[in-house]
Amino acid sequence: MARSMSRLLSPAGFGLILVLFLLPFVSVSCEAPGFGTLNADYTGFDLAANAAPSFEVDGVRTERALSDQALPAAGVQVLASTVIALLVVGAATALLSRRRLRFLAGTATAALAAAVLVVTQLLAESNVANASQAQLEDFSPVASEALTDAIAPGIGFLLALTGLAALAAGNLVAGLRARRLRPPPAPPPH
Repeated sequence: MARSMSRLLSPAGFGLILVLFLLPFVSVSCEAPGFGTLNADYTGFDLAANAAPSFEVDGVRTERALSDQALPAAGVQVLASTVIALLVVGAATALLSRRRLRFLAGTATAALAAAVLVVTQLLAESNVANASQAQLEDFSPVASEALTDAIAPGIGFLLALTGLAALAAGNLVAGLRARRLRPPPAPPPH
């Protein structure tokens, strides 16, 4: 029972993190006096597809400005797609027959996915800030500065990073324990 559970935990964990890509990874929220409020969320899949985010706008001037130009795509599709591919590879590590190798492969894959995820996030936030600032500078310097200051990591990113850290740590501990629990070699026959 414990052996079959250990085979399911890693793929389930990687699968859950993949589902978290439906949540916001980059959140944009700003309020510029006289211009209204803008709230936008880039999901992990928006990042991978290089899609513009969904957004909500309050205020007539802001709506008019955004109806002419959509919010920019984050421009990190290769990195975000790499994270998704690593999650699939991580789930596939359950197919490895040797327990210790399975756990160490899960650890390495989760750690690498976490590192690529952090780089993806940092570049996405920077790209969105730069592109948004360029789009809004002509319209309103006040709105441009407010938008740039209001870009933050979303809940999806924070949960995915936490999940990857937990997967890496759990697989590492399990791999170390699997090494210790190996049966001792049989004594030579007399």
